[in-house]
Amino acid sequence: MSGLYTISDSRLVEPYLRIGAGYLEGKLNTQYQYSYSYGATSEGANPVNYSGSFKEAQSDTYRVPIGVVGIGLRVNLNKKTELRLEFQRIGYVVKDPSVDMYTFQLVRLF
Repeated sequence: MSGLYTISDSRLVEPYLRIGAGYLEGKLNTQYQYSYSYGATSEGANPVNYSGSFKEAQSDTYRVPIGVVGIGLRVNLNKKTELRLEFQRIGYVVKDPSVDMYTFQLVRLF
């Protein structure tokens, strides 16, 4: 969730700030692959060799709180149509991992 704070009182061109918070939820899948080989001898018999491999998968879910900050410019074309150009940073905001997103939007109000 995030909200917009308009910086200017101009009705034609309005710079704005976006501030919000949320969480990122996902699943982490890890796979391991093992292989083994060994030999054994019995008294009076030929050596016996054993070998094989198997795979193991582990799945963990995670939930991480994140922040959303952005800055943009809104151009009002008329009462029901506007253009937005915006930069957003989603994630830990000041450290990695974070995602930078640039958007150009055509917004039509009903």
